[in-house]
Amino acid sequence: MDEKDSKVKSKVPSTTHQRKPSPTQPTREAAAIRRQLRLLDVLQNGDEQELLITAQALILCGLPYKPQTGTYYVRQAHTAQGLVRLTVSALDPETPLPFGKDRVTLAWLTTKAIQQQDPVVEWDSASEFFDLFHLDKGGKSYRAFWESWKRLAKAAFVLEVVRTGHDSGRVAPILERWDLPTMRTRRKEETGLILLPGMRYGVELGRTLWDHLRAHPIPLPLAVMREFQDEPKAWDFAAFVTWRSYLCQHTNGKARIAWRDLVQQLGSQDKDHKQLRKSLKDVLKRLSLVWPEVRANFLPGGVLEIRPPLHGILPVQKKEKG
Repeated sequence: MDEKDSKVKSKVPSTTHQRKPSPTQPTREAAAIRRQLRLLDVLQNGDEQELLITAQALILCGLPYKPQTGTYYVRQAHTAQGLVRLTVSALDPETPLPFGKDRVTLAWLTTKAIQQQDPVVEWDSASEFFDLFHLDKGGKSYRAFWESWKRLAKAAFVLEVVRTGHDSGRVAPILERWDLPTMRTRRKEETGLILLPGMRYGVELGRTLWDHLRAHPIPLPLAVMREFQDEPKAWDFAAFVTWRSYLCQHTNGKARIAWRDLVQQLGSQDKDHKQLRKSLKDVLKRLSLVWPEVRANFLPGGVLEIRPPLHGILPVQKKEKG
């Protein structure tokens, strides 16, 4: 890591410059700002290198799990603020919609953007991604990485929030622009010739995604998410449980999610709900091995109960002062 990179990565947004809500702002906006301030406290006191940062909408409505045959994909979830709907659309009929492990690539990108506080993200080598997720650096991994970027670069989001008497939405490409590696670049990396002088890989997040990410950044423990990187549905469920555990910690309460709502939120098409519940219970067991403090379990009837983590701590421990 060069000096420039180390300085950039150390940047964490300060809570002292956050705009406070005026008395006329809706309660939900004030609550959102309070949640962001608590998140920023986590970022400032935790080890940001052990965090992934994603956008709340991508937890509520993630990418499809499998390749899609159409040119768009819709996923929605009910929240206290209303219905959240995310539509992913293809911008290029020759390029498939992003799916599956593309959510890992996107989480890596949103993490770097939040750490740098800049929608423009640059890097020197694909090895950075492979090292973070403990991936093999062979041709198969490189091709998967390259194909993932192409799908993300040629797709757009439509983010909608529907409340009683009000429907708001925004449309934007996932990436505003990109300068991505080609398959031929892999040989240069293998020989140590990372890029031509003065060149860097880089992308710029679409404005809608960047604005939403800044307003609703969600911290996820890297160790937890690394465990589920090859299992899209398990990744989404683990991210959801982690996020709701974080909220329970700060409200000192518990959450109960009905089975029907959970299935909708996960966008699951599984018809065998008994088997689905069994697989989700297995995810909870594996999650507890990586994060022993988590307290989440299924009650009779399939209701998912999430309580504050033991001892009131997150997977990312706060550093001791002094």
